[in-house]
Amino acid sequence: MTELRGKPVFQRLPRRLRRGRVRLGFVFPKLLFLLLGALVLRLFFTLLGQSSFLWERIDTDFFESVLSSELWSSRSTEVLNPNTICLAQSAVLTSLPAYEFRMAADDEFDGEFSPFGIETWGELKNTDAEDASSGEVSETTALGDSVDSISSGDESLQSSDTDSNTENSSSVENDPNVRSVTIIPSSPAGYDYGEGVYIKNETDYSIDVGSYLNRKPKLDLTSDDPVILIIHTHASEAYYPDGEDIYVPTDTERTDDKNYNVVRVGDEITELIEEHGYGVIHIRDIFDYPSYSGSYTRTLKVIESVLEENPTIQIVIDIHRDAMVSASGSTYRTITEIEEEMAAQILLVVGTDEGGLKHPNWRENLTLAVHLQKRLTEDYPLLARPINLRSERFNQHATFGSFILEVGTSSNTLKEALYSARLFASSFCNLLDAIASEQ
Repeated sequence: MTELRGKPVFQRLPRRLRRGRVRLGFVFPKLLFLLLGALVLRLFFTLLGQSSFLWERIDTDFFESVLSSELWSSRSTEVLNPNTICLAQSAVLTSLPAYEFRMAADDEFDGEFSPFGIETWGELKNTDAEDASSGEVSETTALGDSVDSISSGDESLQSSDTDSNTENSSSVENDPNVRSVTIIPSSPAGYDYGEGVYIKNETDYSIDVGSYLNRKPKLDLTSDDPVILIIHTHASEAYYPDGEDIYVPTDTERTDDKNYNVVRVGDEITELIEEHGYGVIHIRDIFDYPSYSGSYTRTLKVIESVLEENPTIQIVIDIHRDAMVSASGSTYRTITEIEEEMAAQILLVVGTDEGGLKHPNWRENLTLAVHLQKRLTEDYPLLARPINLRSERFNQHATFGSFILEVGTSSNTLKEALYSARLFASSFCNLLDAIASEQ
C-alpha cells in the first residue's frame, strides 16, 4: 500500500473552504431564492399544461407542420390567432418534435411547400409539374416514405354532406378537427424581403424585392372597356359549411353551386371593382367538374378567347381557395381579425418559366404582385400571407398582370372569405387608382 505523506493541498477550492470557514448566512439566502424560483416556475408550467388556455391560442402542430415550412427551416417563429393578436401577445416556440404534414391533393399546388429539414422530415417530393404541352398541373403529390399516401380530402369534414334543406347545427369554431391560425413570418430569414413585402421563393431565381417595387407595373388602365378578367380554374372549391351557408357537395369540400364556391367570391370582387369604375369580365364557368384533370387547359382556352375579343384586358385574376391538412387529419383555418370581424387570410401566387413552359414576361406579373402585396400589407397588415413564387406557369403568360388569388382555406367559412374579398377589392382598386394616375 502506498503511504501518503505531507499535507493535502486544495489549490482550487475557495480560501474560506480550505480554511474550514463557511458563512451560512451568505449562502443560505441564495439557495433559498433559487429553490423558491424553481418551485414557482414548476407550478406555473404545471398549471399552464393542465389548462386549455395556452393550447387554444398556440398551435404547436401547425408551427411544426406549416409555419416551419413557410420559413424553410425548423427554427422558432410566432404562431398567433386573433385572440393573441388583439392582446398583443405572441409565443415563440422552440425545440418542438418533428411533425409530419401533408397537403390535400384536391388543390394541386395550393399551399404546397418547399423541402426543408430533410434529415428530420424526410424528403418532400413534389410531382405537381406542369405538362409541357398543355400547361396542366398533375394531381399527384408525395411527401416521402414516412407519410401515407394522400387521400382526396379530409373525411372528418363530411358534415358538408348535409342536405341543403336541413338546418345546420355545426360550427367551425367548435370543430375539434379545425385549427384556427394566423400565418405571419417572424423575420425576413428564409424569404426574399423588401419594404415589408415577403416572398416565399420556390424557384432558383434571385429576387430583389426592392428593385420590383421601384419598377412600375406595365399596365394600361386608360380604356373604358374591360381591363380585368376574373376566372376560376378550380371553380368548385368551396368553404366550410357553417351557419346559413350550407351546400350540397359534388365532391369533398367542393360544390357546383355557385352561391357557395369560389365563384361567389369572384362575384363579390367583381361587383366592388365595377363600382369603383373599372370594367371587369367575370367568367363563372366551372372547369374542374365533373373532370378535375385538364382544368388548367380548359381555362387557358377561355382566357385566350376572352383576350382576343377584349384586347383592352390587362389583368387576369384566377381565384382559388387553399387547403391545408396535417398528417394527423387536422385542417387549418387561416384567419385574422380586422375591424372586429374575422377575415380569411389571402395568398398571391405567381408563376415563372422555371418549369420549362414559355413565360418570358413573368417578372411583369411579379411586379404587379409585389406592389399589390405592399398595398395590402399597408392597409391590412395580417390579411395577406407572403407571396408564393413558383416554377409552374399557371396560365399566367397571357398578360403582364396575371396572378392567382387564394382566398382562405377549405376550413374557412364563406362569410370569412367574402369579407376578405371586400378587403382585397378595396386595396386592389386603390392600387389601380395609383397606377392610373401616373398614365
